[in-house]
Amino acid sequence: MKSWRETLVDQHDTLRAVIERLDKAKQQIVLVADENLKLLGVITDGIIRRAILNGVDLEGPCLAIMNPNPKCVAPGTSRQTSLKLMRENVFHHLPIVESDGKVCGLLSLDELVGMRTHDEPVLIMAGGRGRRLGEMTQEIPKPMLTIGNRPILESVVQNFVEQGFCKFYISVNYLSKKIENHFGDGKQFGAEITYVHEPEELGTAGAIGLISREVSSTLIVMNGDILTSQNFGDVIEFHQNHGADATMVVRQWSQQIPFGVVDLDGDAITDIHEKPIIKKLISAGIYVLSKDVVSLVERDEPLDMPDLFHRCKGRNMKLIAYEMDGYLTDVGRIDDFDRASRDWHRAIDD
Repeated sequence: MKSWRETLVDQHDTLRAVIERLDKAKQQIVLVADENLKLLGVITDGIIRRAILNGVDLEGPCLAIMNPNPKCVAPGTSRQTSLKLMRENVFHHLPIVESDGKVCGLLSLDELVGMRTHDEPVLIMAGGRGRRLGEMTQEIPKPMLTIGNRPILESVVQNFVEQGFCKFYISVNYLSKKIENHFGDGKQFGAEITYVHEPEELGTAGAIGLISREVSSTLIVMNGDILTSQNFGDVIEFHQNHGADATMVVRQWSQQIPFGVVDLDGDAITDIHEKPIIKKLISAGIYVLSKDVVSLVERDEPLDMPDLFHRCKGRNMKLIAYEMDGYLTDVGRIDDFDRASRDWHRAIDD
C-alpha cells in the first residue's frame, strides 16, 4: 500500500487528532508509532466508536485506547499467508513490521483480494562485481548492499512478490554464497527461487541462455541493482497488447551542458544556446521477452542486452519500448547509492 504512511500517528497525539487522521487516510485504521517508526499499536474505526460511546475525552492520549498487541506480518510474507491470517481473524488490514519492530507497510484486504497473480518467471541479474563502487563491494556483492534497512536485492524481490510474482531465477557469480545464504529457497520471502550460476561473467543478457530451456512463457528480466516503483504488470500488459517479441522499459534522462553551445553554418554562427539541457530515452534495465527471444541466447554465451536486441532486429522481430514515469535508480555508482539511501522509502510511498 503506497499510502500507508498516511495512517501513521504519533504516540503523543490526542484522540481528536487520530480521528482527523483516520478520516484523511480513509483506511479504517491508524498505526501508532514512536519517532523511530517502532509500532506501538493500532486504532481502528471500531475502537474509535467504542471509545466515543464510552465517553472517552477526545483531548485524551490515543495510547489509552489503542490495541497494543496487533497481529502483524513480516516483510515478504506471502499473499496466501496474509489472506489466511486476515480471514481467520476477520481483519481488514495487517501492519508489516520488521524484526526490530519498525513498521514498514500496511496490507489491505481489498488490495490482496484484487491482486492479480503472475505466472511469468522473473530473472534477476545479480552476478556482477560492482567495480564502480570500489571498496563497498570487496566483501559483499553489489545487490546485497543495504538501502532502507534491507539489501537492495531483497527490496527487488519483495517488490515483485507484492505485485503477485512468485517464481524467480537469480543469476549469481561474484560472492554468490552471500546471496544464496540470505534468500535460501525464497519461501520466507513468499518466493520460489532458483539460482543460476554463471561460470564467468556473461554480461547483461548471458544468463538467459542458462535457463532458456526451462522458460515456456514470457520472461521478465531485471538488473539486480535497480530500485523502482514500476508496476510490472502494466509492462507485461503493454507487451502483450502490442504483440511484441521484446519490450524494453525506458526512462527520460537529461543532462545540462555547462557551456554555451554554438551552431555553425560553415564559419557563420547561426545560433547560440546557453547551457542547454540534452534529453534522451535510456534503458531502465527492465525487459519483457517472449520465449522466441529467450531461445536466441546460447548456453554459456557472453551477451549484453543491446546485442540481444540487435539480434532480434536482424530477425525482424517486433521490438517496442515502454516509457516509465515512476521512480527508478540504478545503484551502480557511489553517488547513485548515496541518493538512493536518502530517497528510496520516500519515493515508493509518494
